[in-house]
Amino acid sequence: PKIVLRGYMESEEDQPLAIIEILNAGVFLVRETDTISVQNRDINTVLRIKELSNLSVHVEIGTLGRVIVVR
Repeated sequence: PKIVLRGYMESEEDQPLAIIEILNAGVFLVRETDTISVQNRDINTVLRIKELSNLSVHVEIGTLGRVIVVR
């Protein structure tokens, strides 16, 4: 799915947060290790947030362990 990094937040007490937009699925507020399930047509895709930074989000897609970088 098409994913866009919309924002990044960091505080002293908590883990960093990112705002990502997934085409046809909506906008999500995520932390590292979060899992999102996205249904596109009849296919269910699982996204796992691996790493966050102010420039990118590393997302593992599906069961194959493929990682993409969203900027």
